[in-house]
Amino acid sequence: MIASGRVILRRRDGVVVEANGKKFLMGYGAYLVWQSFLEGSTPEEVIAQAVALSGMRREEVESLILPLIDEMLSKGLLRH
Repeated sequence: MIASGRVILRRRDGVVVEANGKKFLMGYGAYLVWQSFLEGSTPEEVIAQAVALSGMRREEVESLILPLIDEMLSKGLLRH
């Protein structure tokens, strides 16, 4: 996955990212996932990192991360 965009504003509730001429507000959890892709991580690595950091089961993490990835793909924040 390749992330696109740049952070244009940091707020208490998250960040505003500009990508493809559009602005997106994302919470810090979503921002960390997006930032991981920006730094070259794969979906598998992002899931493994989230499992390690949260202590959640892999299935729980996947149920949160995979829909988030799909949303980012549909909005143009990520691409294959």
